[in-house]
Amino acid sequence: MNHTEQPEQPKVRHRTVMDDETRHVSRIYAEALYRAAEQAGNVEEVLGELEGLVNDVFGADPGLEAFLSGAAVGRERKETALKKAFGDRATPTFANFLLVLNRHERLDMLRGIAQAFRTLYNRKTRQLVVNVSSACP
Repeated sequence: MNHTEQPEQPKVRHRTVMDDETRHVSRIYAEALYRAAEQAGNVEEVLGELEGLVNDVFGADPGLEAFLSGAAVGRERKETALKKAFGDRATPTFANFLLVLNRHERLDMLRGIAQAFRTLYNRKTRQLVVNVSSACP
């Protein structure tokens, strides 16, 4: 390589945009979590935990999301943090799911998994999401 050539830069993904592959993988994990929650009889509780983590906790502490989804911290350290944070506070279904995501280095997909889980839950419970606009309050 001469001095004028630039090394090829890795592809950068914007974290709010999900490509088809990410959506597909997120859906697979969401389906697996849903089946596990169904077997344990705690689908609604797991949905609340998942959405609470993604919407409330990550919203209040973006550093936690960066910690979990980033590559700077190893899996072992993340596992220790997950066990400490969720071990006694979450359902075993949800706590174990987080550990599985960590082992497969998929914690960065939690937002997509939460969306896919919600969609699956709505479909299974025959709920329809609608948007209503009004000209007056």
